[in-house]
Amino acid sequence: MRKLRMLRRLVMFFTGIIGCYSFVVVGRVVCNMRGRSWMSWRNRWVRYWARYSIWLTGGKLTVIGTPPKPPFVLVSNHLTYVDVPSFFATIDSVFVSKMEVKSWPILGPIVAGVNTIFVDRSRRSDILRVNELIAEQLDDEHGLIVFPEGTSTEGAEVLPFKPSLLAFPASQGLPVHYASISYRTPPGEIPAHISIGWAVDGDPFLTHLLRFFSIKSYEVEVRYGAEPVLASDRKVLAEELWNRINEEFVPSVIKDSECQMSHS
Repeated sequence: MRKLRMLRRLVMFFTGIIGCYSFVVVGRVVCNMRGRSWMSWRNRWVRYWARYSIWLTGGKLTVIGTPPKPPFVLVSNHLTYVDVPSFFATIDSVFVSKMEVKSWPILGPIVAGVNTIFVDRSRRSDILRVNELIAEQLDDEHGLIVFPEGTSTEGAEVLPFKPSLLAFPASQGLPVHYASISYRTPPGEIPAHISIGWAVDGDPFLTHLLRFFSIKSYEVEVRYGAEPVLASDRKVLAEELWNRINEEFVPSVIKDSECQMSHS
């Protein structure tokens, strides 16, 4: 049953993502020909894809709090690639992502095609270029989402935030919104920290993706903070945002004994 579910979802997922991306590309060409902004078209189809993807994979999305309205800068803890559709389903946004994603087969070009900002974390000088792109991306049609942990985790804790990508909002006096994201799977299912949370130094991406497609259902909860954080020092800003998110954070990691029971 798991293998059949996995294969069905795999086919439907890539069919859906290629289909939606095709509409995004066509819309961009048409809007450029007419001299119009294509972002509202892009936002609509990205939102369709995100909600379709969550439904297809058996997800139930719960939103607590009020999502910010564009333009905005928002930071969140980062657990998995599933974070992306979970946020896309609720707010119009673009993401800052690691450069490696750009080279992923099929997904890389698609992610790049929806205005994702890529950062090369191996080059400290790249932060200047990225902060310039962040300034260009902020407008009334969408906001920007940053994962300042710099990596995804299984969900045991919130890692310390890297302040470098918060230099622009700090220098411009922009308030930064925040959110906490967490996942749960039902009793008897593969635990969320194994089936959904993805530490990049763990299983290869494809191995993890197939495992994720095999689970029957899961819950994802996004908690938006009540008030944004304002600070002129990027390190102070990063620390306060970490404190706020850590207060709301719900760990996904469960005890080893429970994990063993779920596989039996």
